[in-house]
Amino acid sequence: MNTDKLQEQVIDYMKISINKIEDFTVNEIPPFIHEYITWKFYENLFPITLYVLFLLILTLVVYKFITPLWRWAFNSSEKEGDPIYFIGPAIATFLMTVVVLFTFPYDNIKNCIQIKVAPKVYLLEQVTKIIKENID
Repeated sequence: MNTDKLQEQVIDYMKISINKIEDFTVNEIPPFIHEYITWKFYENLFPITLYVLFLLILTLVVYKFITPLWRWAFNSSEKEGDPIYFIGPAIATFLMTVVVLFTFPYDNIKNCIQIKVAPKVYLLEQVTKIIKENID
């Protein structure tokens, strides 16, 4: 067996493989990263959109139901001198405030901003998180 010829064939095969890997890396990886970043942006934008839609519906509820309830409580307490009428609107307002504060999509907003401002940092954080998950 001619080891020099075999060694030369292996080196040629490695050169061809490296060239193919280089072509793949140059041509395919950048579009993949762009698609990944775009996907993550819209994936984080979806809860923000739902939150804004929820706030619009909540504003409509406040305008149609809670504001008249407060007016009714104010008028009733003036007529009858009883502040008990303020309990219903106060509880409704408190519950809506709590729901709005606890459902705020802070992480999604942070991710969208980070993807637009510093996509490389976002990718590094994602890779670090994946590595840490696989190590543990």
